[in-house]
Amino acid sequence: GDELSGKANMTEWKHGLMRSLTSKYGFHFIDLTENFNERYDEYGERFNSKIDYHWNANGHELAAQALLETLQDIDAIAK
Repeated sequence: GDELSGKANMTEWKHGLMRSLTSKYGFHFIDLTENFNERYDEYGERFNSKIDYHWNANGHELAAQALLETLQDIDAIAK
């Protein structure tokens, strides 16, 4: 419904803002939205706590993997 659409629009706006700011100041922005969505769709895994939006162990694992891959892709660490 409208609430879900509003959340999606707000997420897109926040991510666009982060992309713009990180690009402007020479930082990398790792958007995990697609990673979380794909893994949820495939395995039905939750990535946040049941009581709030903080990541649980699954969320931390996925974020760590994405960070590792990004650091390797930009040659910040060895592959």
